[in-house]
Amino acid sequence: MRYQLFSHFGAMLTLFNGIIFFFFCITSFFSICFALVIFFADNTIYAAFSLVGLFFCSFVLLLSIKSEFLALIYLMLYIGAVAVIFLFAVMFIDLRLEDT
Repeated sequence: MRYQLFSHFGAMLTLFNGIIFFFFCITSFFSICFALVIFFADNTIYAAFSLVGLFFCSFVLLLSIKSEFLALIYLMLYIGAVAVIFLFAVMFIDLRLEDT
């Protein structure tokens, strides 16, 4: 009976690791997509929002490898300060491109 209990717990642990691996793969895919949008975006607002998305994906990836302190630093410093200041500066400048 005891062996079956630990066997069931091991199966649950394997399922939990599978779910974490699935979210890790999905988040990695979105990180690559956001990085490509930053690189190829014509509009700086789209690039700035993609930068916020990339920082958020980095936050989730750090949480998935159980690095909570670095994840919170990413959340507070990069998403909360750097990206918001960059968005504010881009929106404040208000660059308009004329069609030629």
